Amino acid sequence: DLESRKCRQLFRAKNSVAVPYDWSPDGKFILADVRDTIDRSNSDIWKIETEGDAHKQISFLDGRQVKPDLSPGGNLILFSSNHEGNAELYVMSCEGGDPLRLTYYEGDENNPGYDVEGDWSPDGRKIAFSSTRSGYWAIWIMQVNPDDIKARLSATL
Repeated sequence: DLESRKCRQLFRAKNSVAVPYDWSPDGKFILADVRDTIDRSNSDIWKIETEGDAHKQISFLDGRQVKPDLSPGGNLILFSSNHEGNAELYVMSCEGGDPLRLTYYEGDENNPGYDVEGDWSPDGRKIAFSSTRSGYWAIWIMQVNPDDIKARLSATL
């Protein structure tokens, strides 16, 4: 509140730090990655309600799930994860469930090829991300079809 200069705490979890990343289009929730402060190799994605205190963990994978980005339609979440070993980009339903892997770069011993920090284009048909796949950090763009992604995610239910 700008007039009173007061802030309101939305979320707190013991032995964790919640890092906010994206608002829902209607402002009803914030996507955050909640990082374990004891075992720093673990984190998951949560929906943090902005009114009330109904919060929901929506990823349940080994490793780190970080930097969630909500699709322009508000029904898909793009995020980085190392749950299969290398840091890659994944997408899942805003309600959670099994993710769909979007990037595949195995890398080598000199360059593991991390794909991280994804961001949807305004029309939801492209994703920009940072990667070391060229041997140095650079920005890459990939084309995606949101309808195909939704169909592939539905097929896993």
